Amino acid sequence: MFSLPHDPAFSGLLDDIYQGALTPDPWAALPGRIAAMAGGGAWALQLVRPGLPRRAELHGCNFDPALTRLYPDRFAALNPWLDQLLRAPELHLVQDDRMIRGEAFFASAFYTGFLQPQGDIHRCFGTLLVRDDTGSLVLSCNHAPDQAGTVGRAGPRLLLQIAPHLRRAIGLMRAARHDALRKGVRLLDGLDGRQACFVIDRRGHLIVSDSRGTALLEQGGLLRLAPGGRLRFSEPEANAALDRALAQGDRPAGRFALGPGPRHVRLMALPDDTMIAPLRALLAGGRAAAALIVPEAGASDRLDAELTRLYALTRAETLVLRLLCEGHAIPEIAARRGVSINTVRNQMRSLFDKTGTRRQAELVVLATRLGANRADIGASGPPTACGRGHDPHSA
Repeated sequence: MFSLPHDPAFSGLLDDIYQGALTPDPWAALPGRIAAMAGGGAWALQLVRPGLPRRAELHGCNFDPALTRLYPDRFAALNPWLDQLLRAPELHLVQDDRMIRGEAFFASAFYTGFLQPQGDIHRCFGTLLVRDDTGSLVLSCNHAPDQAGTVGRAGPRLLLQIAPHLRRAIGLMRAARHDALRKGVRLLDGLDGRQACFVIDRRGHLIVSDSRGTALLEQGGLLRLAPGGRLRFSEPEANAALDRALAQGDRPAGRFALGPGPRHVRLMALPDDTMIAPLRALLAGGRAAAALIVPEAGASDRLDAELTRLYALTRAETLVLRLLCEGHAIPEIAARRGVSINTVRNQMRSLFDKTGTRRQAELVVLATRLGANRADIGASGPPTACGRGHDPHSA
C-alpha cells in the first residue's frame, strides 16, 4: 500500500498529469498508471456527451478491446452507474453503494454484455472532473468484490488526490492550445505578407486572427463577425463555399474565389492533436480546425517556397510541413513517406528549431504562408514576431 502524497510514484504521476497540458502523450498511459498505484482495477476516463441516447468516448485500462469498441454507441447508454456520477457535483466521490445494485443490475444487458464477460467486476467508484456544453468528463474504476480491501480502499483515496490536478491540467491544456495559436498568428505578422489569417473552429467561429485580419474586420464590407463570433463574408456564395469546406470530414480544406479581383481564399486544415478520444472530444467545442487565408486584392495566389528560403528547410522537412498542413497525423506522414515515426518526429523537432515554434498548431499557422506569394520578401533570416492580433477570448 502506498502513502499519499509523499510517495515518489505519486509525485511522478502528478508531474506527468501537468506535462499532459503541453503534450497529450501522458494521457494515454493515465488509466494504467493509476491502476498500478491503486493495486488493480479497471480504470476508465470517459467523456459522456449531452443528450439521449447516451453516448460516451472511452479510454480505459484492463477492458476487453472488442467490448471497448462497442462501448461508445451501445454500452454507454446501458451503464446504470453513470446516472449517479453525472448528477454528482464536480470532484465529488461517488461509490458503488450509492449506485444501482441487486438482481436487476446482474440481469441487466450492461452487466451480462459488458462486465460479466471480463470477469467478476461489479464494484465501482468515480468522480466527475469537468462538466460543460461538450459533455461530462468522468474518471471511474470498476473492481471485483475480493479487491475491496485493496483497490476499494486505495483507489478512492488516490482518486480524490489526483482529481483536482486532472481538472487543472485540462484547463491548462485549453489555455496552452489557445496561446499557441496566438503565437502562430504573431509569427505571421512578422512575415508581413499580403494576406490576412483567421483561425476558426468547425462552425466558422473566429478563435484568433493576425493584425491584417483584425484590420480587415474593422474595415467591414468584405468580412464581419456575426453574433456569436462567426466569421461571415459579405458575399453569400463565399459563405456557402466556406460552410461546405468546413463540413468536410476531419480535415476541412478548400479554395474559392472572392470578387472582385478575383482573390482566391484558402482554407487549410490544422492537424488533429494525437490525444485520447475523451480529451479530443472534450476539446472539440471551439477547437481550432482550420486557418482561413484571405489575400489582399491583386495579391498572387501562386504557391512558392518562402518558408523554405526563410528558414533553410530541407526538402524532407518541407514535405512533412505540407502534410501537417493537410491535417495528417505523424503515423500517416511516416506511412506516406515510407519512413519510421521516429524519423518524422526528428524532422518535426528540426522544424520547431528552425521556425522558433514549439507546437504543431504554431507550426501549421506559420505554414499557411506557403501558397501566399510575396515577391519582394528578403531571405536574410527568420523574421521577428510582432503584432497583437484580434483575440475574441482575451480580456
